[in-house]
Amino acid sequence: MDSRIFISIAAYRDPELLPTVRDALANARHPERLTFGICWQRAAMDDTLREFAADPRFRILDVPYAESHGVCWARHEIQQLLGDEDFYFQIDSHTRFAEGWDDQLLTMFRNLDDERAVIGSYPPSYKPGFDGYLNDRNPNRMTISRFHPDGNACLEPKGVLNFEQLSRAFPARFASGGFMFASARLPKEVLYDPFFYFSGEEIGYTVRAFTHGFNLYNPHRAVIWHYYTRQGSLRHWDDHQQAPRSQEPARRLRQLLGQADEGVDLGPYGLGTARTLADFRNWAGVDVSRKMIHRQAREGGIPPHDPNDEAGWRCDMKRHELVLRWANERLVLPDDVTFVAVMVDDQHRVNLFRRDFPETSILEQGGRLSCEFECDRRSRPANLVVWAHSQSAGWEQRCRTVFGASWETVSAVPRWTPPLHSPSRMMFDFQWPEWTIHPFVSTSGGGPHEKSLDQRPAP
Repeated sequence: MDSRIFISIAAYRDPELLPTVRDALANARHPERLTFGICWQRAAMDDTLREFAADPRFRILDVPYAESHGVCWARHEIQQLLGDEDFYFQIDSHTRFAEGWDDQLLTMFRNLDDERAVIGSYPPSYKPGFDGYLNDRNPNRMTISRFHPDGNACLEPKGVLNFEQLSRAFPARFASGGFMFASARLPKEVLYDPFFYFSGEEIGYTVRAFTHGFNLYNPHRAVIWHYYTRQGSLRHWDDHQQAPRSQEPARRLRQLLGQADEGVDLGPYGLGTARTLADFRNWAGVDVSRKMIHRQAREGGIPPHDPNDEAGWRCDMKRHELVLRWANERLVLPDDVTFVAVMVDDQHRVNLFRRDFPETSILEQGGRLSCEFECDRRSRPANLVVWAHSQSAGWEQRCRTVFGASWETVSAVPRWTPPLHSPSRMMFDFQWPEWTIHPFVSTSGGGPHEKSLDQRPAP
Protein backbone atom coordinates (compact mmCIF):
# COMPACT_ATOMS: atom_id res chain seq x y z
CA MET A 1 0.00 0.00 0.00
CA ASP A 2 1.45 3.35 -1.07
CA SER A 3 0.46 5.31 2.03
CA ARG A 4 1.20 9.02 2.03
CA ILE A 5 2.33 10.87 5.14
CA PHE A 6 1.61 14.53 5.94
CA ILE A 7 4.40 15.98 8.12
CA SER A 8 3.39 18.96 10.30
CA ILE A 9 6.27 21.25 11.33
CA ALA A 10 5.74 24.45 13.32
CA ALA A 11 9.00 26.44 13.13
CA TYR A 12 9.78 29.71 14.88
CA ARG A 13 13.04 31.35 13.77
CA ASP A 14 14.73 27.96 14.08
CA PRO A 15 18.08 27.41 12.29
CA GLU A 16 17.42 23.67 12.59
CA LEU A 17 14.40 23.76 10.27
CA LEU A 18 16.33 23.20 7.04
CA PRO A 19 18.53 20.42 8.50
CA THR A 20 15.37 18.78 9.84
CA VAL A 21 13.64 18.77 6.46
CA ARG A 22 16.74 17.55 4.65
CA ASP A 23 17.29 14.75 7.16
CA ALA A 24 13.66 13.63 6.86
CA LEU A 25 14.00 13.38 3.09
CA ALA A 26 17.42 11.72 3.17
CA ASN A 27 16.36 8.98 5.60
CA ALA A 28 12.87 8.26 4.26
CA ARG A 29 12.40 4.99 2.39
CA HIS A 30 9.85 6.67 0.14
CA PRO A 31 10.43 10.45 0.11
CA GLU A 32 8.12 10.78 -2.88
CA ARG A 33 5.20 9.84 -0.63
CA LEU A 34 5.81 12.65 1.87
CA THR A 35 4.01 15.99 2.12
CA PHE A 36 5.39 18.75 4.34
CA GLY A 37 3.07 21.28 5.95
CA ILE A 38 5.27 24.00 7.44
CA CYS A 39 4.39 27.18 9.30
CA TRP A 40 7.66 29.10 8.97
CA GLN A 41 7.54 32.06 11.35
CA ARG A 42 10.67 34.00 10.50
CA ALA A 43 12.46 37.32 10.26
CA ALA A 44 13.83 38.67 7.00
CA MET A 45 17.35 37.56 7.87
CA ASP A 46 16.34 34.00 8.78
CA ASP A 47 16.85 31.08 6.40
CA THR A 48 14.27 30.68 3.68
CA LEU A 49 12.83 27.49 2.20
CA ARG A 50 13.56 28.66 -1.32
CA GLU A 51 15.04 25.33 -2.36
CA PHE A 52 11.64 23.68 -1.78
CA ALA A 53 9.42 26.50 -3.07
CA ALA A 54 8.66 24.75 -6.36
CA ASP A 55 8.42 21.26 -4.85
CA PRO A 56 4.78 20.05 -4.91
CA ARG A 57 5.41 18.06 -1.73
CA PHE A 58 5.71 21.31 0.26
CA ARG A 59 2.87 23.49 1.54
CA ILE A 60 4.47 26.43 3.28
CA LEU A 61 2.94 29.22 5.34
CA ASP A 62 5.51 32.03 5.34
CA VAL A 63 4.62 34.14 8.38
CA PRO A 64 6.48 37.27 9.58
CA TYR A 65 7.55 36.40 13.12
CA ALA A 66 5.87 39.50 14.55
CA GLU A 67 2.49 38.12 13.39
CA SER A 68 2.92 34.73 15.06
CA HIS A 69 0.68 33.69 17.94
CA GLY A 70 2.67 30.73 19.23
CA VAL A 71 3.11 27.03 18.60
CA CYS A 72 -0.48 25.90 19.11
CA TRP A 73 -1.73 28.55 16.71
CA ALA A 74 0.92 27.45 14.19
CA ARG A 75 -0.04 23.76 14.50
CA HIS A 76 -3.69 24.70 13.99
CA GLU A 77 -2.84 26.63 10.82
CA ILE A 78 -0.83 23.69 9.48
CA GLN A 79 -3.73 21.31 9.99
CA GLN A 80 -5.71 23.41 7.51
CA LEU A 81 -3.15 22.41 4.86
CA LEU A 82 -3.91 18.69 5.16
CA GLY A 83 -5.10 17.18 1.90
CA ASP A 84 -5.86 13.58 1.00
CA GLU A 85 -2.83 12.13 2.78
CA ASP A 86 -3.37 8.91 4.73
CA PHE A 87 -1.27 9.64 7.83
CA TYR A 88 -0.43 12.64 10.00
CA PHE A 89 3.03 13.01 11.55
CA GLN A 90 3.53 16.02 13.85
CA ILE A 91 7.09 16.92 14.83
CA ASP A 92 9.12 19.92 15.95
CA SER A 93 11.50 21.83 13.68
CA HIS A 94 14.59 20.42 15.45
CA THR A 95 14.40 16.70 14.73
CA ARG A 96 16.57 13.92 13.29
CA PHE A 97 15.37 10.68 11.72
CA ALA A 98 16.29 7.00 11.73
CA GLU A 99 16.94 5.31 8.41
CA GLY A 100 13.65 4.15 6.94
CA TRP A 101 11.68 6.05 9.57
CA ASP A 102 8.58 6.25 7.37
CA ASP A 103 8.34 2.49 6.87
CA GLN A 104 9.09 1.94 10.56
CA LEU A 105 6.20 4.16 11.65
CA LEU A 106 3.77 2.66 9.16
CA THR A 107 4.69 -0.85 10.28
CA MET A 108 4.41 0.16 13.94
CA PHE A 109 0.93 1.58 13.30
CA ARG A 110 -0.35 -1.41 11.29
CA ASN A 111 0.93 -3.93 13.82
CA LEU A 112 -1.41 -2.40 16.38
CA ASP A 113 -4.45 -3.20 14.23
CA ASP A 114 -6.05 -0.04 15.62
CA GLU A 115 -7.20 2.60 13.16
CA ARG A 116 -7.57 5.10 15.99
CA ALA A 117 -4.04 4.63 17.35
CA VAL A 118 -1.92 7.67 18.18
CA ILE A 119 1.77 6.80 18.55
CA GLY A 120 4.18 9.22 20.20
CA SER A 121 6.33 10.22 23.13
CA TYR A 122 9.25 12.47 23.99
CA PRO A 123 12.01 11.33 21.60
CA PRO A 124 15.59 10.73 22.76
CA SER A 125 17.91 13.67 22.20
CA TYR A 126 20.45 14.78 19.62
CA LYS A 127 22.89 17.67 19.34
CA PRO A 128 23.71 19.33 16.00
CA GLY A 129 27.11 18.40 14.68
CA PHE A 130 27.33 15.13 16.60
CA ASP A 131 26.23 11.77 15.21
CA GLY A 132 26.43 9.86 18.48
CA TYR A 133 22.67 10.07 18.91
CA LEU A 134 22.30 7.30 16.32
CA ASN A 135 23.67 4.91 18.93
CA ASP A 136 20.87 5.80 21.35
CA ARG A 137 18.12 3.47 20.21
CA ASN A 138 16.24 3.47 23.50
CA PRO A 139 12.76 5.01 23.06
CA ASN A 140 11.06 6.98 25.80
CA ARG A 141 7.69 6.70 27.46
CA MET A 142 5.88 9.70 28.95
CA THR A 143 5.28 9.92 32.70
CA ILE A 144 3.77 12.51 35.03
CA SER A 145 5.29 13.88 38.23
CA ARG A 146 2.98 16.72 39.35
CA PHE A 147 0.68 19.53 38.23
CA HIS A 148 1.81 23.10 37.59
CA PRO A 149 0.08 26.18 39.07
CA ASP A 150 -1.86 26.91 35.87
CA GLY A 151 -3.33 23.40 35.88
CA ASN A 152 -0.87 21.99 33.36
CA ALA A 153 0.61 18.55 34.00
CA CYS A 154 4.37 18.16 34.39
CA LEU A 155 5.17 15.42 31.87
CA GLU A 156 8.61 13.81 31.74
CA PRO A 157 10.42 11.23 29.59
CA LYS A 158 11.64 7.92 30.93
CA GLY A 159 13.46 5.25 28.97
CA VAL A 160 11.59 2.10 27.99
CA LEU A 161 13.05 -0.84 29.91
CA ASN A 162 14.04 -3.91 27.91
CA PHE A 163 12.72 -2.33 24.73
CA GLU A 164 14.64 -4.86 22.60
CA GLN A 165 12.21 -7.54 23.81
CA LEU A 166 9.13 -5.60 22.67
CA SER A 167 7.55 -6.42 19.32
CA ARG A 168 5.04 -3.58 19.10
CA ALA A 169 4.10 -0.20 20.52
CA PHE A 170 2.48 -0.33 23.96
CA PRO A 171 -0.28 1.66 25.74
CA ALA A 172 0.44 5.24 26.82
CA ARG A 173 -1.18 7.89 28.98
CA PHE A 174 -0.21 11.01 27.08
CA ALA A 175 0.28 12.48 23.61
CA SER A 176 3.42 14.41 22.67
CA GLY A 177 3.41 17.64 20.69
CA GLY A 178 6.81 16.91 19.15
CA PHE A 179 6.15 13.30 18.08
CA MET A 180 2.62 12.32 17.10
CA PHE A 181 1.84 9.74 14.42
CA ALA A 182 -1.73 8.78 13.57
CA SER A 183 -4.14 8.32 10.70
CA ALA A 184 -5.15 11.56 9.00
CA ARG A 185 -8.52 11.39 10.70
CA LEU A 186 -6.91 12.62 13.96
CA PRO A 187 -6.34 16.27 12.89
CA LYS A 188 -9.67 16.26 11.08
CA GLU A 189 -11.57 15.21 14.20
CA VAL A 190 -9.39 16.91 16.84
CA LEU A 191 -8.25 20.31 15.62
CA TYR A 192 -5.53 22.06 17.61
CA ASP A 193 -6.84 24.86 19.82
CA PRO A 194 -5.20 28.03 18.39
CA PHE A 195 -5.94 29.92 21.61
CA PHE A 196 -3.57 27.77 23.63
CA TYR A 197 -0.04 29.15 23.81
CA PHE A 198 2.53 26.62 25.04
CA SER A 199 1.80 25.46 28.58
CA GLY A 200 -0.95 22.84 28.57
CA GLU A 201 -0.57 21.90 24.91
CA GLU A 202 0.09 18.22 25.51
CA ILE A 203 -2.24 17.41 28.42
CA GLY A 204 -4.95 19.41 26.66
CA TYR A 205 -4.58 17.55 23.38
CA THR A 206 -4.24 14.26 25.26
CA VAL A 207 -7.65 14.45 26.91
CA ARG A 208 -9.28 15.80 23.75
CA ALA A 209 -7.90 12.97 21.59
CA PHE A 210 -8.79 10.40 24.24
CA THR A 211 -12.37 11.64 24.68
CA HIS A 212 -12.76 11.65 20.88
CA GLY A 213 -12.07 7.92 20.97
CA PHE A 214 -8.39 7.79 19.97
CA ASN A 215 -6.04 5.35 21.70
CA LEU A 216 -2.58 6.38 22.87
CA TYR A 217 0.60 4.34 22.45
CA ASN A 218 4.30 4.70 23.25
CA PRO A 219 6.75 3.68 20.50
CA HIS A 220 8.84 0.56 21.15
CA ARG A 221 11.70 1.78 18.94
CA ALA A 222 13.52 5.11 18.60
CA VAL A 223 12.43 6.54 15.25
CA ILE A 224 13.31 10.23 15.69
CA TRP A 225 15.54 12.34 17.95
CA HIS A 226 14.87 15.81 19.38
CA TYR A 227 17.15 18.77 20.14
CA TYR A 228 16.07 19.82 23.64
CA THR A 229 18.56 22.44 24.83
CA ARG A 230 18.60 24.55 21.63
CA GLN A 231 21.34 26.80 22.95
CA GLY A 232 21.23 30.28 21.46
CA SER A 233 17.96 29.70 19.61
CA LEU A 234 15.13 32.20 19.87
CA ARG A 235 11.83 31.13 21.33
CA HIS A 236 8.51 32.75 20.65
CA TRP A 237 8.40 34.34 24.10
CA ASP A 238 11.78 36.02 23.51
CA ASP A 239 10.15 38.24 20.87
CA HIS A 240 6.64 38.30 22.33
CA GLN A 241 7.22 38.85 26.04
CA GLN A 242 3.59 39.64 26.85
CA ALA A 243 2.26 36.40 25.34
CA PRO A 244 3.24 34.08 28.24
CA ARG A 245 1.55 36.46 30.71
CA SER A 246 -1.87 36.13 29.10
CA GLN A 247 -4.28 34.28 31.38
CA GLU A 248 -6.59 33.16 28.57
CA PRO A 249 -4.73 29.90 27.73
CA ALA A 250 -4.61 28.90 31.41
CA ARG A 251 -8.31 29.65 31.80
CA ARG A 252 -9.08 27.55 28.72
CA LEU A 253 -6.99 24.69 30.11
CA ARG A 254 -8.69 24.74 33.52
CA GLN A 255 -12.10 24.81 31.79
CA LEU A 256 -11.13 21.91 29.52
CA LEU A 257 -9.76 19.76 32.36
CA GLY A 258 -12.71 20.49 34.65
CA GLN A 259 -10.50 22.14 37.27
CA ALA A 260 -12.63 25.29 37.43
CA ASP A 261 -15.61 26.87 35.76
CA GLU A 262 -13.90 29.78 34.03
CA GLY A 263 -16.98 30.66 31.98
CA VAL A 264 -15.02 29.92 28.80
CA ASP A 265 -16.79 28.67 25.68
CA LEU A 266 -14.28 26.26 24.13
CA GLY A 267 -16.36 25.89 20.97
CA PRO A 268 -14.94 23.19 18.65
CA TYR A 269 -11.88 22.76 20.87
CA GLY A 270 -13.57 21.03 23.78
CA LEU A 271 -13.78 17.39 24.83
CA GLY A 272 -15.16 14.65 22.63
CA THR A 273 -18.24 12.56 23.33
CA ALA A 274 -16.82 9.05 22.85
CA ARG A 275 -15.28 9.04 26.35
CA THR A 276 -15.26 11.22 29.47
CA LEU A 277 -12.63 12.63 31.82
CA ALA A 278 -13.71 9.93 34.26
CA ASP A 279 -12.79 7.35 31.61
CA PHE A 280 -9.39 9.01 31.28
CA ARG A 281 -8.97 8.85 35.05
CA ASN A 282 -9.72 5.14 34.99
CA TRP A 283 -7.38 4.54 32.07
CA ALA A 284 -4.42 6.75 32.96
CA GLY A 285 -4.62 6.88 36.73
CA VAL A 286 -4.56 10.67 36.45
CA ASP A 287 -7.45 12.77 37.71
CA VAL A 288 -6.91 15.99 35.78
CA SER A 289 -9.89 17.73 37.38
CA ARG A 290 -8.72 17.20 40.95
CA LYS A 291 -5.04 17.26 40.00
CA MET A 292 -4.43 13.85 41.57
CA ILE A 293 -2.00 11.18 40.38
CA HIS A 294 -2.40 7.51 41.18
CA ARG A 295 0.63 5.65 42.52
CA GLN A 296 0.76 3.43 39.41
CA ALA A 297 0.83 6.48 37.13
CA ARG A 298 3.51 8.18 39.20
CA GLU A 299 5.64 5.05 39.00
CA GLY A 300 5.18 4.90 35.22
CA GLY A 301 3.38 1.57 34.97
CA ILE A 302 1.64 0.60 31.75
CA PRO A 303 -2.04 1.66 31.72
CA PRO A 304 -4.78 0.94 32.45
CA HIS A 305 -4.26 1.25 36.17
CA ASP A 306 -5.84 -1.20 38.61
CA PRO A 307 -9.36 0.11 39.35
CA ASN A 308 -9.43 -1.89 42.59
CA ASP A 309 -6.37 -0.09 43.97
CA GLU A 310 -8.29 2.82 45.44
CA ALA A 311 -5.64 3.29 48.11
CA GLY A 312 -3.22 4.25 45.35
CA TRP A 313 -4.97 7.58 44.98
CA ARG A 314 -4.37 8.53 48.59
CA CYS A 315 -1.14 6.82 49.55
CA ASP A 316 0.96 9.84 48.60
CA MET A 317 -1.56 12.51 49.61
CA LYS A 318 -1.72 14.65 52.71
CA ARG A 319 -4.50 16.98 53.79
CA HIS A 320 -3.82 20.56 54.85
CA GLU A 321 -6.07 23.19 56.37
CA LEU A 322 -5.40 26.90 56.57
CA VAL A 323 -7.42 29.91 57.69
CA LEU A 324 -6.22 33.32 56.55
CA ARG A 325 -7.22 36.59 58.16
CA TRP A 326 -6.51 40.11 57.00
CA ALA A 327 -7.67 43.64 57.75
CA ASN A 328 -9.79 44.92 54.86
CA GLU A 329 -8.80 48.49 55.60
CA ARG A 330 -5.19 47.59 54.81
CA LEU A 331 -6.01 45.76 51.59
CA VAL A 332 -5.36 48.45 48.99
CA LEU A 333 -6.53 47.44 45.51
CA PRO A 334 -6.01 49.09 42.11
CA ASP A 335 -8.96 51.15 40.88
CA ASP A 336 -9.35 48.89 37.85
CA VAL A 337 -8.72 45.57 39.61
CA THR A 338 -10.10 42.57 37.68
CA PHE A 339 -9.46 39.92 40.33
CA VAL A 340 -7.23 39.07 43.30
CA ALA A 341 -5.63 35.61 43.55
CA VAL A 342 -4.90 34.08 46.95
CA MET A 343 -2.54 31.13 46.63
CA VAL A 344 -0.50 28.61 48.59
CA ASP A 345 2.67 27.31 46.89
CA ASP A 346 4.97 24.47 47.87
CA GLN A 347 8.74 24.56 48.42
CA HIS A 348 9.27 24.49 44.64
CA ARG A 349 6.75 27.31 44.16
CA VAL A 350 4.30 24.90 42.55
CA ASN A 351 0.75 25.96 43.29
CA LEU A 352 -1.21 23.83 45.76
CA PHE A 353 -4.23 26.05 46.30
CA ARG A 354 -5.68 29.05 44.50
CA ARG A 355 -8.83 31.09 44.93
CA ASP A 356 -9.63 34.05 42.65
CA PHE A 357 -11.86 36.88 43.88
CA PRO A 358 -13.41 38.88 41.01
CA GLU A 359 -12.90 42.64 41.13
CA THR A 360 -13.20 43.82 44.76
CA SER A 361 -15.24 40.83 45.99
CA ILE A 362 -12.34 39.83 48.27
CA LEU A 363 -13.50 42.66 50.53
CA GLU A 364 -16.81 40.84 51.03
CA GLN A 365 -15.03 37.95 52.74
CA GLY A 366 -14.91 39.85 55.99
CA GLY A 367 -11.16 39.48 56.18
CA ARG A 368 -11.26 35.68 56.40
CA LEU A 369 -10.60 32.79 54.00
CA SER A 370 -10.57 29.07 54.81
CA CYS A 371 -8.40 26.82 52.65
CA GLU A 372 -8.57 23.03 52.55
CA PHE A 373 -6.57 21.04 50.04
CA GLU A 374 -4.68 17.83 49.50
CA CYS A 375 -1.27 17.53 47.92
CA ASP A 376 1.53 15.05 47.47
CA ARG A 377 3.32 14.23 50.73
CA ARG A 378 6.56 15.29 49.10
CA SER A 379 5.18 18.79 48.63
CA ARG A 380 5.38 21.04 51.68
CA PRO A 381 3.16 24.14 51.71
CA ALA A 382 5.80 26.83 51.98
CA ASN A 383 4.61 30.12 50.47
CA LEU A 384 1.51 32.25 50.81
CA VAL A 385 0.86 34.58 47.86
CA VAL A 386 -1.61 37.41 47.27
CA TRP A 387 -1.57 38.74 43.74
CA ALA A 388 -3.85 41.37 42.22
CA HIS A 389 -4.60 41.69 38.51
CA SER A 390 -5.73 44.95 36.91
CA GLN A 391 -6.93 45.98 33.47
CA SER A 392 -4.25 48.62 33.05
CA ALA A 393 -1.16 46.81 34.36
CA GLY A 394 -2.06 43.12 34.16
CA TRP A 395 -0.49 41.29 37.08
CA GLU A 396 0.43 43.75 39.81
CA GLN A 397 3.34 43.26 42.17
CA ARG A 398 3.12 39.89 43.89
CA CYS A 399 3.20 39.66 47.69
CA ARG A 400 4.75 36.45 49.01
CA THR A 401 5.50 35.29 52.55
CA VAL A 402 7.34 32.12 53.57
CA PHE A 403 5.98 29.61 56.05
CA GLY A 404 8.15 28.06 58.76
CA ALA A 405 10.54 25.37 57.49
CA SER A 406 8.94 22.59 59.58
CA TRP A 407 5.33 23.61 58.95
CA GLU A 408 3.09 20.94 57.44
CA THR A 409 -0.52 21.35 58.47
CA VAL A 410 -2.05 24.52 59.85
CA SER A 411 -4.50 23.84 62.62
CA ALA A 412 -4.78 27.30 64.14
CA VAL A 413 -5.68 30.65 62.67
CA PRO A 414 -2.76 32.74 61.44
CA ARG A 415 -3.09 36.52 61.32
CA TRP A 416 -1.97 38.21 58.12
CA THR A 417 -2.48 41.81 57.03
CA PRO A 418 -0.97 42.37 53.58
CA PRO A 419 -1.27 45.69 51.75
CA LEU A 420 -0.98 44.96 48.02
CA HIS A 421 0.41 48.41 47.25
CA SER A 422 2.90 49.70 49.74
CA PRO A 423 5.93 51.86 50.42
CA SER A 424 9.33 50.38 49.63
CA ARG A 425 9.30 48.46 52.90
CA MET A 426 6.51 46.77 54.82
CA MET A 427 6.04 44.03 57.39
CA PHE A 428 3.77 40.99 57.48
CA ASP A 429 2.81 39.82 60.96
CA PHE A 430 2.28 36.09 60.72
CA GLN A 431 1.37 33.96 63.77
CA TRP A 432 1.45 30.15 63.98
CA PRO A 433 0.73 27.79 66.89
CA GLU A 434 4.41 27.20 67.74
CA TRP A 435 6.06 30.46 66.71
CA THR A 436 5.68 33.97 65.36
CA ILE A 437 7.31 35.02 62.10
CA HIS A 438 8.00 38.64 61.14
CA PRO A 439 9.11 38.52 57.50
CA PHE A 440 10.21 41.91 56.20
CA VAL A 441 9.45 42.74 52.59
CA SER A 442 11.46 45.01 50.35
CA THR A 443 10.75 45.90 46.75
CA SER A 444 14.40 45.32 45.90
CA GLY A 445 15.31 41.82 44.71
CA GLY A 446 13.05 38.94 43.72
CA GLY A 447 12.55 40.18 40.16
CA PRO A 448 10.45 43.05 38.82
CA HIS A 449 7.09 41.46 39.69
CA GLU A 450 7.73 40.02 43.14
CA LYS A 451 8.67 41.41 46.52
CA SER A 452 11.45 39.43 48.18
CA LEU A 453 11.10 38.31 51.78
CA ASP A 454 13.75 38.25 54.46
CA GLN A 455 12.59 35.94 57.25
CA ARG A 456 13.77 37.06 60.73
CA PRO A 457 13.41 35.14 64.01
CA ALA A 458 10.60 36.16 66.29
CA PRO A 459 11.54 38.50 69.16
